[in-house]
Amino acid sequence: MLMKKISVDGNGREAPEVMLGNMPAIVYEMDAEAEGIRGVRHSHGELQIVVVSKGSIRFEVEGEDFDLETGEGLFINTGCEHAAFPLAGGPCTYTCLKFTSQAVSFGDYTLTGRYVTPVINGGEAGSFRLDQRATESAVEAARRIEQHLEESSFCAELEIIRELIRLWIEVYRCSGRKEELLPGGSYSEKTRIMTMCDYIHKNYAEKISLNDIANSAFVSKGECCRIFKRVLQLSPFQYLVRYRLKLSVQMLSETDYSIAQIAQQVGFCSSSYYTKCFRKEYNCAPHRYRTEL
Repeated sequence: MLMKKISVDGNGREAPEVMLGNMPAIVYEMDAEAEGIRGVRHSHGELQIVVVSKGSIRFEVEGEDFDLETGEGLFINTGCEHAAFPLAGGPCTYTCLKFTSQAVSFGDYTLTGRYVTPVINGGEAGSFRLDQRATESAVEAARRIEQHLEESSFCAELEIIRELIRLWIEVYRCSGRKEELLPGGSYSEKTRIMTMCDYIHKNYAEKISLNDIANSAFVSKGECCRIFKRVLQLSPFQYLVRYRLKLSVQMLSETDYSIAQIAQQVGFCSSSYYTKCFRKEYNCAPHRYRTEL
């Protein structure tokens, strides 16, 4: 298994992970006592699951402490500042599985809006403990993914994505979003939120009004807002802006388009307003974010 140290920029952001052979995930072992790992506060764009393999380790994530013993796991959301500290003498190591949100997005806007977006964007908890079943699934997924990476197996990328989606089912279950996403088990609410999110995902580049979003699910503007608040703890407009910003982040890292071009392509009315929203969400301007990648 790969061993790794953490390399961060002046803002505590870890460099984007270079996945092996452009694979959707990477697995490595971390020594919590090693220089360059112990207490290094950082954040990154990938989703991450950590499982303590030896000893006891405290993970500090966005001001919250998680004390993990051997065999216990933790989910860390994208963009959350975190650090690891050994709690006991002797070896203190943990397995780290990093993967992109796109790898568990199913290639379907409706499924993504139902099972992925609520975990990543839907609440204040950026991290949460995994129960025993989810942790065991994470360990097994890491083992299989590492095997696919080492052996360059047939259709390795697809095999890895299959492992990640199987694991994501357990992550989603542990997040508690099932109850929040489906309050009261209302079938109409489930179908309406999926329909409205799907409309946003397909039309984000256009000028979208609250009336447009509500009409897509044949509900009033007031009911539209209530559904979004109950399900995602966001207003329809907040969801739209966050979705546009996430797409813009991908364009900042993968294209040479200007800030103005990116703002226009993801649906912002002006580059100045795009920059204002971006700074509020990511605590830096788009240009700075791009230069620090």
